[in-house]
Amino acid sequence: MIYSDTMTKHVSKVLVGIVLVLVALVLVIMSPLYGSASAQGFWEKAVPETQAEIELSYAPLVKQVSPAVVNIYTKKTVQRRLSMRERMYGRQQGGSDSRSVQNSLGSGVIMGQDGVIVTNNHVIEGADEIIIVLADRREYPAELILADERTDLAVLRIDTYGAPLPKLGYADTRGVEVGDLVLAVGNPFGVGQTVTTGIISATARTDVGVSDYAFFLQTDAAVNPGNSGGALVNTRGDLVGINTAIFSRSGRSNGIGFAIPSEMVKRVVAAAVNEGTNVLRGGSEQIINARLAPPPGASEAERILLDGRHPFAGVEVVELSPRLAEEIGYSDSFASGVLVTRMSRRAYRMRIVQPRDIITSIDGQSIETIEDLNRALDRDPGRWDIEIERNGRKISGSVTI
Repeated sequence: MIYSDTMTKHVSKVLVGIVLVLVALVLVIMSPLYGSASAQGFWEKAVPETQAEIELSYAPLVKQVSPAVVNIYTKKTVQRRLSMRERMYGRQQGGSDSRSVQNSLGSGVIMGQDGVIVTNNHVIEGADEIIIVLADRREYPAELILADERTDLAVLRIDTYGAPLPKLGYADTRGVEVGDLVLAVGNPFGVGQTVTTGIISATARTDVGVSDYAFFLQTDAAVNPGNSGGALVNTRGDLVGINTAIFSRSGRSNGIGFAIPSEMVKRVVAAAVNEGTNVLRGGSEQIINARLAPPPGASEAERILLDGRHPFAGVEVVELSPRLAEEIGYSDSFASGVLVTRMSRRAYRMRIVQPRDIITSIDGQSIETIEDLNRALDRDPGRWDIEIERNGRKISGSVTI
Protein backbone atom coordinates (compact mmCIF):
# COMPACT_ATOMS: atom_id res chain seq x y z
CA MET A 1 0.00 0.00 0.00
CA ILE A 2 2.81 2.33 0.85
CA TYR A 3 4.54 1.47 -2.44
CA SER A 4 1.35 2.21 -4.41
CA ASP A 5 0.88 5.64 -2.81
CA THR A 6 4.49 6.51 -3.50
CA MET A 7 4.15 5.57 -7.15
CA THR A 8 0.94 7.59 -7.47
CA LYS A 9 2.58 10.70 -6.03
CA HIS A 10 5.59 10.22 -8.31
CA VAL A 11 3.39 9.88 -11.43
CA SER A 12 1.42 12.98 -10.40
CA LYS A 13 4.61 15.05 -10.13
CA VAL A 14 5.78 13.85 -13.54
CA LEU A 15 2.42 14.73 -15.13
CA VAL A 16 2.46 18.21 -13.55
CA GLY A 17 5.98 18.76 -14.86
CA ILE A 18 5.00 17.70 -18.37
CA VAL A 19 2.00 20.05 -18.34
CA LEU A 20 4.15 22.98 -17.24
CA VAL A 21 6.68 22.29 -19.99
CA LEU A 22 3.90 22.13 -22.61
CA VAL A 23 2.42 25.43 -21.40
CA ALA A 24 5.84 27.07 -21.56
CA LEU A 25 6.36 25.81 -25.12
CA VAL A 26 2.99 27.18 -26.20
CA LEU A 27 3.82 30.59 -24.70
CA VAL A 28 7.21 30.66 -26.44
CA ILE A 29 5.60 29.82 -29.78
CA MET A 30 2.77 32.31 -29.43
CA SER A 31 4.73 35.23 -27.96
CA PRO A 32 6.22 36.44 -31.30
CA LEU A 33 2.72 36.49 -32.78
CA TYR A 34 1.38 38.55 -29.91
CA GLY A 35 4.45 40.78 -29.95
CA SER A 36 4.09 41.34 -33.69
CA ALA A 37 0.40 42.15 -33.32
CA SER A 38 1.18 44.51 -30.44
CA ALA A 39 3.93 46.28 -32.37
CA GLN A 40 1.72 46.49 -35.44
CA GLY A 41 -1.01 48.07 -33.34
CA PHE A 42 1.45 50.53 -31.84
CA TRP A 43 2.71 51.79 -35.21
CA GLU A 44 -0.65 51.65 -36.95
CA LYS A 45 -1.85 55.01 -38.24
CA ALA A 46 -4.93 56.34 -36.54
CA VAL A 47 -7.35 59.19 -37.11
CA PRO A 48 -7.11 61.92 -34.41
CA GLU A 49 -9.97 61.46 -31.96
CA THR A 50 -10.02 64.86 -30.28
CA GLN A 51 -9.76 68.47 -31.33
CA ALA A 52 -6.61 68.81 -29.26
CA GLU A 53 -4.91 66.02 -31.21
CA ILE A 54 -5.89 67.64 -34.49
CA GLU A 55 -4.43 70.99 -33.48
CA LEU A 56 -1.06 69.81 -32.15
CA SER A 57 1.36 72.63 -33.02
CA TYR A 58 4.57 74.39 -32.07
CA ALA A 59 2.70 77.70 -32.13
CA PRO A 60 2.45 78.07 -28.31
CA LEU A 61 6.18 77.41 -28.02
CA VAL A 62 6.99 79.93 -30.73
CA LYS A 63 4.81 82.57 -29.03
CA GLN A 64 6.73 81.90 -25.83
CA VAL A 65 10.28 82.24 -27.19
CA SER A 66 10.10 84.55 -30.20
CA PRO A 67 9.70 87.83 -28.22
CA ALA A 68 13.13 87.16 -26.67
CA VAL A 69 14.85 86.90 -30.07
CA VAL A 70 15.90 90.24 -31.55
CA ASN A 71 17.25 91.59 -34.82
CA ILE A 72 20.64 93.27 -34.79
CA TYR A 73 21.59 95.93 -37.33
CA THR A 74 25.14 97.27 -37.49
CA LYS A 75 26.88 100.08 -39.35
CA LYS A 76 30.58 100.05 -40.09
CA THR A 77 32.67 102.65 -41.88
CA VAL A 78 35.25 101.09 -44.20
CA GLN A 79 38.06 102.61 -46.24
CA ARG A 80 37.68 101.75 -49.89
CA ARG A 81 40.66 101.65 -52.22
CA LEU A 82 40.29 104.23 -54.98
CA SER A 83 40.58 103.24 -58.62
CA MET A 84 43.07 104.96 -60.92
CA ARG A 85 40.29 107.01 -62.50
CA GLU A 86 39.00 108.09 -59.08
CA ARG A 87 42.49 109.08 -58.00
CA MET A 88 42.93 111.16 -61.15
CA TYR A 89 39.52 112.85 -61.31
CA GLY A 90 38.03 112.39 -57.85
CA ARG A 91 38.83 115.84 -56.52
CA GLN A 92 37.42 117.65 -59.56
CA GLN A 93 34.18 115.65 -59.27
CA GLY A 94 33.92 116.06 -55.51
CA GLY A 95 34.46 112.34 -54.93
CA SER A 96 37.74 112.32 -53.05
CA ASP A 97 36.28 110.58 -49.96
CA SER A 98 36.97 106.84 -50.27
CA ARG A 99 35.08 105.89 -47.12
CA SER A 100 31.82 103.97 -47.29
CA VAL A 101 29.30 102.64 -44.79
CA GLN A 102 28.50 98.93 -44.68
CA ASN A 103 25.33 97.61 -43.10
CA SER A 104 24.97 94.06 -41.80
CA LEU A 105 22.23 92.03 -40.20
CA GLY A 106 22.17 89.36 -37.53
CA SER A 107 20.14 88.02 -34.65
CA GLY A 108 20.45 88.05 -30.87
CA VAL A 109 18.82 86.63 -27.75
CA ILE A 110 17.68 88.50 -24.64
CA MET A 111 19.16 86.73 -21.62
CA GLY A 112 18.28 89.28 -18.92
CA GLN A 113 15.29 91.49 -18.22
CA ASP A 114 17.75 94.32 -17.61
CA GLY A 115 18.59 94.40 -21.33
CA VAL A 116 21.47 91.89 -21.58
CA ILE A 117 21.63 90.40 -25.09
CA VAL A 118 23.97 87.75 -26.47
CA THR A 119 24.91 87.32 -30.13
CA ASN A 120 27.87 86.20 -32.24
CA ASN A 121 31.05 88.24 -32.21
CA HIS A 122 31.22 88.14 -36.01
CA VAL A 123 27.80 89.83 -36.18
CA ILE A 124 28.99 93.02 -34.44
CA GLU A 125 32.74 92.90 -35.08
CA GLY A 126 34.12 96.29 -36.10
CA ALA A 127 30.71 97.98 -35.89
CA ASP A 128 30.53 101.73 -35.28
CA GLU A 129 26.84 101.55 -34.38
CA ILE A 130 24.64 98.69 -33.14
CA ILE A 131 20.84 98.89 -33.22
CA ILE A 132 18.59 96.32 -31.54
CA VAL A 133 15.08 95.80 -32.93
CA LEU A 134 12.71 93.86 -30.70
CA ALA A 135 9.99 91.55 -31.94
CA ASP A 136 7.41 94.29 -31.32
CA ARG A 137 9.49 96.65 -33.55
CA ARG A 138 10.85 98.81 -30.71
CA GLU A 139 14.40 99.99 -31.45
CA TYR A 140 17.27 100.69 -29.04
CA PRO A 141 20.96 101.54 -29.44
CA ALA A 142 23.16 98.85 -27.91
CA GLU A 143 26.29 99.09 -25.79
CA LEU A 144 28.98 96.46 -26.32
CA ILE A 145 29.93 94.91 -22.97
CA LEU A 146 32.14 92.04 -24.10
CA ALA A 147 33.40 90.69 -27.42
CA ASP A 148 35.16 87.31 -27.34
CA GLU A 149 36.67 86.29 -30.65
CA ARG A 150 37.69 82.84 -29.45
CA THR A 151 34.16 81.75 -28.51
CA ASP A 152 32.59 83.96 -31.22
CA LEU A 153 30.25 85.41 -28.60
CA ALA A 154 29.42 89.03 -27.85
CA VAL A 155 27.37 90.47 -24.98
CA LEU A 156 25.37 93.67 -25.49
CA ARG A 157 23.13 95.77 -23.28
CA ILE A 158 20.22 98.07 -24.10
CA ASP A 159 18.48 100.59 -21.84
CA THR A 160 14.70 100.28 -22.00
CA TYR A 161 14.19 102.92 -19.27
CA GLY A 162 12.58 100.45 -16.93
CA ALA A 163 10.35 98.65 -19.44
CA PRO A 164 10.51 94.87 -18.77
CA LEU A 165 11.84 92.55 -21.44
CA PRO A 166 11.12 88.90 -22.23
CA LYS A 167 14.06 86.56 -21.82
CA LEU A 168 15.07 82.95 -22.32
CA GLY A 169 16.39 80.54 -19.72
CA TYR A 170 19.40 78.28 -20.19
CA ALA A 171 18.98 74.62 -21.02
CA ASP A 172 21.38 72.11 -19.47
CA THR A 173 23.21 71.08 -22.64
CA ARG A 174 25.19 68.43 -20.79
CA GLY A 175 22.14 66.23 -21.23
CA VAL A 176 21.47 67.06 -24.89
CA GLU A 177 21.34 63.96 -27.08
CA VAL A 178 21.25 63.28 -30.79
CA GLY A 179 17.61 63.20 -31.87
CA ASP A 180 16.33 65.89 -29.47
CA LEU A 181 13.80 68.24 -31.08
CA VAL A 182 14.91 71.88 -31.46
CA LEU A 183 13.67 75.11 -33.03
CA ALA A 184 15.89 77.77 -34.61
CA VAL A 185 14.64 81.36 -34.33
CA GLY A 186 16.28 84.24 -36.18
CA ASN A 187 16.11 86.67 -39.09
CA PRO A 188 17.52 84.94 -42.20
CA PHE A 189 18.23 87.19 -45.19
CA GLY A 190 16.50 90.08 -43.44
CA VAL A 191 13.03 88.74 -44.30
CA GLY A 192 11.83 89.05 -40.71
CA GLN A 193 11.70 86.68 -37.78
CA THR A 194 11.54 83.08 -38.95
CA VAL A 195 11.23 79.76 -37.13
CA THR A 196 12.53 76.43 -38.41
CA THR A 197 12.48 73.05 -36.72
CA GLY A 198 14.72 70.01 -36.69
CA ILE A 199 16.72 67.77 -34.39
CA ILE A 200 20.15 67.71 -32.79
CA SER A 201 22.17 65.88 -35.44
CA ALA A 202 25.44 65.56 -33.53
CA THR A 203 27.22 66.89 -30.45
CA ALA A 204 30.79 68.02 -29.74
CA ARG A 205 31.56 68.78 -33.39
CA THR A 206 35.11 70.02 -34.03
CA ASP A 207 36.93 71.97 -36.75
CA VAL A 208 33.91 74.07 -37.69
CA GLY A 209 36.28 76.97 -38.34
CA VAL A 210 34.42 79.79 -36.58
CA SER A 211 35.73 79.46 -33.04
CA ASP A 212 38.86 77.69 -31.86
CA TYR A 213 36.92 76.00 -29.06
CA ALA A 214 36.08 72.54 -30.31
CA PHE A 215 32.55 71.81 -29.13
CA PHE A 216 29.48 72.63 -31.18
CA LEU A 217 25.98 71.29 -31.39
CA GLN A 218 24.98 70.29 -34.91
CA THR A 219 21.37 70.62 -36.08
CA ASP A 220 19.45 70.05 -39.29
CA ALA A 221 17.07 72.94 -38.51
CA ALA A 222 17.43 75.33 -41.47
CA VAL A 223 19.92 78.08 -40.59
CA ASN A 224 20.86 80.76 -43.14
CA PRO A 225 22.81 84.05 -43.23
CA GLY A 226 21.13 86.39 -40.75
CA ASN A 227 20.38 83.56 -38.35
CA SER A 228 23.80 84.07 -36.75
CA GLY A 229 23.37 84.95 -33.09
CA GLY A 230 19.80 83.63 -33.01
CA ALA A 231 18.34 81.09 -30.63
CA LEU A 232 18.29 77.32 -30.81
CA VAL A 233 15.68 76.23 -28.25
CA ASN A 234 14.26 72.95 -26.98
CA THR A 235 10.59 72.04 -26.61
CA ARG A 236 10.54 73.59 -23.13
CA GLY A 237 11.48 76.96 -24.58
CA ASP A 238 14.97 77.02 -23.02
CA LEU A 239 18.08 78.11 -24.90
CA VAL A 240 20.08 75.15 -26.17
CA GLY A 241 22.59 77.18 -28.14
CA ILE A 242 23.41 80.28 -30.18
CA ASN A 243 23.29 79.60 -33.92
CA THR A 244 26.74 80.35 -35.28
CA ALA A 245 27.64 78.76 -38.61
CA ILE A 246 26.46 76.63 -41.48
CA PHE A 247 28.27 74.11 -43.61
CA SER A 248 27.59 75.14 -47.16
CA ARG A 249 29.45 75.70 -50.43
CA SER A 250 26.65 77.86 -51.82
CA GLY A 251 26.11 80.05 -48.76
CA ARG A 252 22.63 78.59 -48.29
CA SER A 253 21.40 76.06 -45.76
CA ASN A 254 22.20 72.44 -46.53
CA GLY A 255 20.75 71.12 -43.31
CA ILE A 256 24.04 71.27 -41.41
CA GLY A 257 24.10 74.10 -38.87
CA PHE A 258 26.22 74.64 -35.78
CA ALA A 259 25.41 76.27 -32.46
CA ILE A 260 27.47 77.25 -29.41
CA PRO A 261 26.08 75.27 -26.43
CA SER A 262 24.22 77.27 -23.80
CA GLU A 263 26.62 76.13 -21.07
CA MET A 264 29.36 78.17 -22.76
CA VAL A 265 26.96 81.06 -23.44
CA LYS A 266 25.97 81.12 -19.77
CA ARG A 267 29.58 81.43 -18.60
CA VAL A 268 30.48 84.17 -21.08
CA VAL A 269 27.37 86.21 -20.21
CA ALA A 270 28.03 85.79 -16.47
CA ALA A 271 31.63 86.93 -16.88
CA ALA A 272 30.53 89.99 -18.86
CA VAL A 273 27.73 91.02 -16.52
CA ASN A 274 29.60 90.40 -13.25
CA GLU A 275 32.83 91.91 -14.60
CA GLY A 276 34.80 88.95 -13.32
CA THR A 277 34.43 89.89 -9.66
CA ASN A 278 32.22 86.11 -10.33
CA VAL A 279 33.91 83.83 -6.89
CA LEU A 280 32.01 81.65 -4.29
CA ARG A 281 34.13 79.71 -1.78
CA GLY A 282 32.90 77.73 1.21
CA GLY A 283 29.39 79.09 0.78
CA SER A 284 30.47 82.75 1.00
CA GLU A 285 31.37 85.31 -1.63
CA GLN A 286 34.98 86.45 -1.82
CA ILE A 287 36.84 88.98 -3.93
CA ILE A 288 40.15 87.70 -5.27
CA ASN A 289 42.84 89.91 -6.79
CA ALA A 290 44.60 88.21 -9.68
CA ARG A 291 47.52 89.27 -11.84
CA LEU A 292 46.88 88.70 -15.53
CA ALA A 293 49.62 87.16 -17.65
CA PRO A 294 49.75 85.44 -21.04
CA PRO A 295 49.77 81.63 -20.92
CA PRO A 296 53.15 79.89 -21.24
CA GLY A 297 54.24 79.51 -24.84
CA ALA A 298 52.05 82.33 -26.10
CA SER A 299 54.93 84.55 -27.18
CA GLU A 300 58.27 84.06 -28.93
CA ALA A 301 60.10 85.48 -25.89
CA GLU A 302 59.35 82.31 -23.94
CA ARG A 303 60.93 80.05 -26.53
CA ILE A 304 64.38 79.17 -25.21
CA LEU A 305 67.37 78.08 -27.31
CA LEU A 306 69.36 75.63 -25.18
CA ASP A 307 73.16 75.75 -25.13
CA GLY A 308 75.92 73.97 -23.27
CA ARG A 309 77.48 70.54 -22.99
CA HIS A 310 74.44 68.29 -23.03
CA PRO A 311 72.32 66.32 -25.55
CA PHE A 312 69.91 69.21 -26.20
CA ALA A 313 72.42 71.88 -27.23
CA GLY A 314 71.00 73.83 -30.17
CA VAL A 315 67.40 72.76 -29.43
CA GLU A 316 64.69 75.43 -29.06
CA VAL A 317 62.04 74.54 -26.49
CA VAL A 318 58.95 75.97 -24.85
CA GLU A 319 56.81 74.92 -21.91
CA LEU A 320 53.73 73.03 -23.09
CA SER A 321 50.42 74.67 -22.11
CA PRO A 322 46.76 73.95 -22.94
CA ARG A 323 46.67 76.89 -25.35
CA LEU A 324 49.87 75.84 -27.10
CA ALA A 325 48.71 72.22 -27.31
CA GLU A 326 45.50 73.45 -28.92
CA GLU A 327 47.38 75.65 -31.41
CA ILE A 328 49.66 72.86 -32.61
CA GLY A 329 46.86 70.30 -32.70
CA TYR A 330 48.29 68.11 -29.96
CA SER A 331 45.91 65.33 -28.94
CA ASP A 332 46.13 65.91 -25.17
CA SER A 333 45.33 69.54 -24.34
CA PHE A 334 46.39 69.06 -20.70
CA ALA A 335 49.70 67.34 -21.31
CA SER A 336 52.70 68.75 -19.43
CA GLY A 337 56.36 68.85 -20.38
CA VAL A 338 58.77 70.80 -22.54
CA LEU A 339 58.03 70.92 -26.25
CA VAL A 340 60.75 70.94 -28.91
CA THR A 341 59.86 73.71 -31.39
CA ARG A 342 62.96 74.12 -33.55
CA MET A 343 66.47 72.69 -33.98
CA SER A 344 69.78 74.05 -35.21
CA ARG A 345 72.11 72.09 -37.48
CA ARG A 346 74.15 71.10 -34.46
CA ALA A 347 71.08 69.59 -32.79
CA TYR A 348 70.06 67.75 -35.97
CA ARG A 349 73.47 66.09 -36.10
CA MET A 350 72.86 64.65 -32.64
CA ARG A 351 69.60 63.05 -33.86
CA ILE A 352 68.21 62.72 -30.35
CA VAL A 353 64.99 64.69 -30.64
CA GLN A 354 62.96 66.32 -33.39
CA PRO A 355 60.38 69.14 -33.55
CA ARG A 356 57.07 68.37 -31.73
CA ASP A 357 58.78 65.93 -29.35
CA ILE A 358 57.97 66.43 -25.67
CA ILE A 359 60.80 66.00 -23.15
CA THR A 360 59.13 64.30 -20.19
CA SER A 361 61.95 62.91 -18.04
CA ILE A 362 65.73 63.13 -17.55
CA ASP A 363 67.57 60.75 -15.20
CA GLY A 364 64.27 59.72 -13.66
CA GLN A 365 63.23 63.29 -12.85
CA SER A 366 59.94 64.53 -14.29
CA ILE A 367 60.32 67.53 -16.66
CA GLU A 368 57.36 69.89 -16.65
CA THR A 369 59.03 73.31 -16.98
CA ILE A 370 62.11 74.78 -18.61
CA GLU A 371 63.49 75.33 -15.11
CA ASP A 372 63.20 71.57 -14.48
CA LEU A 373 65.03 70.93 -17.76
CA ASN A 374 67.87 73.35 -17.00
CA ARG A 375 68.28 71.91 -13.51
CA ALA A 376 68.57 68.39 -14.92
CA LEU A 377 71.03 69.40 -17.65
CA ASP A 378 73.28 71.57 -15.46
CA ARG A 379 74.62 68.55 -13.54
CA ASP A 380 76.68 67.37 -16.56
CA PRO A 381 77.10 63.70 -15.54
CA GLY A 382 78.39 62.80 -19.00
CA ARG A 383 75.54 60.32 -19.42
CA TRP A 384 71.83 61.11 -19.48
CA ASP A 385 68.82 58.79 -19.31
CA ILE A 386 66.19 60.54 -21.42
CA GLU A 387 62.49 59.90 -21.96
CA ILE A 388 60.48 61.73 -24.64
CA GLU A 389 57.01 61.46 -26.10
CA ARG A 390 56.66 61.41 -29.90
CA ASN A 391 53.24 61.23 -31.57
CA GLY A 392 51.75 59.73 -28.41
CA ARG A 393 54.50 57.08 -28.10
CA LYS A 394 57.01 56.93 -25.23
CA ILE A 395 60.68 56.68 -26.27
CA SER A 396 63.51 56.25 -23.78
CA GLY A 397 67.25 55.76 -24.01
CA SER A 398 70.68 56.80 -22.75
CA VAL A 399 73.00 59.40 -24.31
CA THR A 400 76.69 59.77 -23.54
CA ILE A 401 78.75 62.87 -24.37
